[in-house]
Amino acid sequence: MRRALRSIISSLAVAGLAAACGGDSSGPGSGGSTSTAITVGNNFFNPNATTVPNGATVTWTWGAGSASHNVTFDGGPASATQTSGTYTRTFMAAGSYPYHCTVHGTSMSGTVVVQ
Repeated sequence: MRRALRSIISSLAVAGLAAACGGDSSGPGSGGSTSTAITVGNNFFNPNATTVPNGATVTWTWGAGSASHNVTFDGGPASATQTSGTYTRTFMAAGSYPYHCTVHGTSMSGTVVVQ
């Protein structure tokens, strides 16, 4: 009985570690990134969620053939509405910074988490 109980506990511990170390997907709009480079595509940000250290500069780059988009932070700065080029922002305080494209609304949104 003790051997079975140890086996179950060991299996649960391994399963918990595996879940905690899950990977991220790499398709458009995928989350779970630690990248400071974000692509502005037609109706998506890739990745749409990223975690960066305090003091990091994040760069949004408009992809080739992009329609007009912008990066607008809730209650904060915004990029120009553009079809090409880049926009950068340096994050100097920990927190969660949601943003979206005002042309497309919340269907085109993302978040930068600063640790």
